[in-house]
Amino acid sequence: MEQFEYLSSLGEGAYGQVWLCKMRDSGRKVAMKRFKEAHQDPEVMRLAMREIKLLKASQHHNVVQLMEAFRSRSGRVYMVMEYVERTLTQDLRKYSRGFPPALAKMISWQLLQAVSFLHKRKVVHRDLKPANILISSDNTVKICDFGFARTLHPKETADYTTYVVTRWYRPPEVLVNDDYGPKIDVWAIGECGFF
Repeated sequence: MEQFEYLSSLGEGAYGQVWLCKMRDSGRKVAMKRFKEAHQDPEVMRLAMREIKLLKASQHHNVVQLMEAFRSRSGRVYMVMEYVERTLTQDLRKYSRGFPPALAKMISWQLLQAVSFLHKRKVVHRDLKPANILISSDNTVKICDFGFARTLHPKETADYTTYVVTRWYRPPEVLVNDDYGPKIDVWAIGECGFF
């Protein structure tokens, strides 16, 4: 932890907090996620380890890069990821009358490329929403927050938990407690509202 300088808070979720930090040796800005109770709760530790494993296996230019993961002396679990300047949520506020068509196309293409990459590797994100879609200063899209992500069973759909996907982005099969698969990520992209 000594090699990082805390700068500000970027956000907080059910299982973790994300901070903007600076690496002391290089000055590079990074996003650091601290899992709140992983050192005390075996279920949260299992979720943290699954997220780390999936991010390590998901090296793609449209998926946020995991730089390192570690435990502090107290046993807390941390993930250090590349810092990306803004979220799709921020851009949606900026373009309240709708995205310019070229920008909407560019974002859509990159999101679909990332989701295709994940699905080919049998990973379903299960929580795509504007807050989990990062956009860099050069308009490169990066999917983040793999806390609900899972490796798929060999068959296309399975009986997974329906406690996934933020309420406004849930597809019909999740709402009615039916089996679901990779298509829930495609539905969520359509619900993001930048078209």
